[in-house]
Amino acid sequence: MKLSFFLNLINNQIFINQLKQIKNYKLINYKIGFKYIIYFSKINKILAYLNANQNHNINNFKKFIQSFNLNFQSSVILYRLSLVNNHFLAAYFFRKKFIYFLSKKNFFFYFRYFLNLSIENFNIKIYRQIAKIKILNKIFKNEIISKKYIFSKNYKIINDKKIEDKNSFLILDLIKGKKVAIIGPGKGSINKIELINFDTIIFLNEISIPKHLATHKKILYLNGFFLNNYSKHYTSSFSKFDLICLKEGFKKKITSKSNNIRYFDHTNNVLLGSGYMLTNIIFDLIQYRPKKIKAFNFDFFANEKGFYNKKYLGNTIVRRSYYKNFKDPSINFKMGFAIHDVYGNFLIIKSLFKRKIVLFDNKANRILNKSAYQYAKKLEFIFNRNNFIK
Repeated sequence: MKLSFFLNLINNQIFINQLKQIKNYKLINYKIGFKYIIYFSKINKILAYLNANQNHNINNFKKFIQSFNLNFQSSVILYRLSLVNNHFLAAYFFRKKFIYFLSKKNFFFYFRYFLNLSIENFNIKIYRQIAKIKILNKIFKNEIISKKYIFSKNYKIINDKKIEDKNSFLILDLIKGKKVAIIGPGKGSINKIELINFDTIIFLNEISIPKHLATHKKILYLNGFFLNNYSKHYTSSFSKFDLICLKEGFKKKITSKSNNIRYFDHTNNVLLGSGYMLTNIIFDLIQYRPKKIKAFNFDFFANEKGFYNKKYLGNTIVRRSYYKNFKDPSINFKMGFAIHDVYGNFLIIKSLFKRKIVLFDNKANRILNKSAYQYAKKLEFIFNRNNFIK
């Protein structure tokens, strides 16, 4: 029987459409059967309560939720649906519930969750427990090894002999022992004098190079979509970078013949989603042992004046044309919070920030000094006040 038949019995078209969207993004797995009508009806009732109480008191909400028997899977679905619907405090609550249910699960069979949670909490003990399990180390070697660079400085740098791609050799020269600056897409100015003192500058989906950085070594981390569809328009701009880095997953999809493209192994490090670009960049860079990493112009969606500067490719007509087939671009923007696990990324970056593995400018420092709950309150205020900030 069709999924729509069962979901329509719930009689809430908005909920049905959002659930289908999340299903299409492969964020949840569920079977079709009559028992799931009751299951999703409960989720729909909770969502209806949240939508009817936009300014809900978190304590009242906790009392309301007690009558529902949440479980491991429902807490994930509710976390993601809450994010899509601007209920950031409720999402924070459901995520904590999920972690509680996870703590009751079998350590071995749910090791991926525990492994990513060890990064989020900087829990070396849990990481070492997983790393010592031989069968996991053998089957999931790359996933486990990719985390070790965060926990310890006492390791040999990536083995040069195993690098076959010449551009992977190049990034070693550009990063090892160097002072690296990452320029983010946020609004605001950057101290030019401070940037000049860095050896290598990382750009993120932004091809406009300031004149005072023209002589620096430059790396562009780029969404493969932009390179595939707009390389003809930006060929001259791409050639100004010493290296263009793309996720390994784009390797078979890229049509550009640029000879300065490098593909990096993208191992997921986030508990309930995939890494945002900054998270991926940090995990990629850190294995090459830079002397210093400092990030500028990142606001983690906690800026009331808007998120992206005008030069950022994701804020141009390029990005809008990508979403032209979607009826509501704001839904797809917020869907990104669910896809990437916005709190997971925040907590990982916060953990690295606290241990000075990565430094940030003052704007980001103020945000990263917030607790996860305070960050959730900030997002709730911004998105419920402005609905959707373009």
